[in-house]
Order: sequence, then C-alpha cells, then structure tokens
Amino acid sequence: MSAKLVRNQISELEILLEDWIKFHGIFELNSELAMMPSDEFLALKNSIALRQDLLMNILESEKEVGQMVLDIVSRVAAPDYVPQLSDIARKRLESEWNSAYICINETIGFLEKKLDHQVSVARPDQMILQLFRSGGTGFFRIFQSTWFKFIAFLLVIGLIIYGIFALEILSWEDTKNHLPSFIQSFLP
Repeated sequence: MSAKLVRNQISELEILLEDWIKFHGIFELNSELAMMPSDEFLALKNSIALRQDLLMNILESEKEVGQMVLDIVSRVAAPDYVPQLSDIARKRLESEWNSAYICINETIGFLEKKLDHQVSVARPDQMILQLFRSGGTGFFRIFQSTWFKFIAFLLVIGLIIYGIFALEILSWEDTKNHLPSFIQSFLP
C-alpha cells in the first residue's frame, strides 16, 4: 500500500471521527444536534455511513467493529430519537458509541504507524537509526554499550595521535621539548 493511499485513508478517517463526534451530540438533550433539521441530520448520517465503508475495508479482520458504527447510525432515525429512550437504552447506545470512537482512533493510530514505517523503510539511514533506537538484536546491541563507546573513543584518539606522528606532522623530539619538565622526566 502506497504512502499516498495511507495518507488519504487517514484523512478520510479523521473526517469520519469529526462527524462521529458531531453525532455524539444526540446524547446531550439540549445540544445543537438534537435541534438539527432532519435533512442536515440525514446528511451527517450519510457522511458517516460512506466513511464507515472505508473503516470496514481497513479493518478486514474486525468487521464487527465497523458494523457497529453502521448499526448505531441506522438505529438513530431522527435527532429526537435518543431523548425518547430510557436511561438504560441511552447509556447502552452511548457505550457502543464510545467503543466505536475508540476503534476509529485506534485505526487512525494504526495507519499513522504504518505510514511512519513506510517512510522509514524508504530511507536506509532511517532503518539504521531505527535498529539502534530499538536496541537492535544480537550483534547490533553491543554498539550501544558504554564500554564499547569508551573503547572506540580511545581507539580513535590513539589512531589520530599515531597518524600525526607517522605522517611526521609533529616530530617526537619537538613534542618532547614542549612538554612540562615533570612529564619529560618519565620519557626516554
């Protein structure tokens, strides 16, 4: 699945989430949604139903969750339906709404993680960083130890000093003359 398609799915599900939050207004007795004209309410229900199909396609193994969204929307025929329900029925419907809300959010999170993974796989430098961040496995884990970093630092410093003297950028005799006298007493 391409990154562009995943981004498109995320944006569609974010619209579904916004509509779903608006739809939650039916549980509040004096909300704007409870007073909404029926044609606007039907347009909101239609928008949710259309995007619910996308949710069903993404959640291939959990179709019952996507179906729950459609069931809730189809049960509420008009904005004034919920105030007519008993408290127990309204709480049950709101509990189902909350479950669907959580599912939509989890699906968006899943797709965002998938998108991040696709972007990082596309860049090899990100793959290497991801190995080091996650602790790697087996061989790569040794590179994160403090002792390895300390020994690597000493080795690099030693190679730099050796290179300076091997390439005769500095001569040993000139360097000895510039050292403090107490250090010169230890040198041959």
